Amino acid sequence: RDLIRQIRELLGQILIAIDHEGGLVNRFPENCPAPPSPMGLNRSGDERLLHDACRMQAEVLAYLGINLNFAPVLDLAAGLINPAIGTRAFSDSPGEVSAYGQVCVDMHRDFSIGTCAKHFPGHGRSLTDSHFAPGEVQVDEPTLWTSDLRPFRELIAQGIPAVMLAHLIYPSLDPGIPALFSRKIVTDLLRKKLGFEGLVI
Repeated sequence: RDLIRQIRELLGQILIAIDHEGGLVNRFPENCPAPPSPMGLNRSGDERLLHDACRMQAEVLAYLGINLNFAPVLDLAAGLINPAIGTRAFSDSPGEVSAYGQVCVDMHRDFSIGTCAKHFPGHGRSLTDSHFAPGEVQVDEPTLWTSDLRPFRELIAQGIPAVMLAHLIYPSLDPGIPALFSRKIVTDLLRKKLGFEGLVI
């Protein structure tokens, strides 16, 4: 907290970002509160717990002075086949993922913290952990549009400020080119077709 304050005194109102998803992805020491995983929150069936967890997520960041959270994860659980996503995914239902994502965004907005939808255009169907090996998402474009992309489309329409790209190849969208280097995915799909004008990470 002191370090962030000193940095801002020197540099002004810069963005300071972190991955604070809850569950497996928690960058803080044990004495700092962190919410359960998104999947754990979904399985609890307790909507109040979901709201409280997302508020806790944002409140800790606000206290420390962090103003951009690389969350929510909008990937579908897709049968828990992906080793990188697992319980980081809220559900295999696009509608449930969208609803969770909106709660996360709303709670962060209450504390003036930006959020980032990830991993566009959907990481849940990949069989590999893209932190360690290249991977592909073998799914046709109509399925992507009606399922994996739906949470991104809905949160973009509600004004989410940032989107993080997946380190994966989507042959149905741009064969052989990882999403983060793909003009078809970043410019044609995300920018033009979905109308996203915010920060792309």
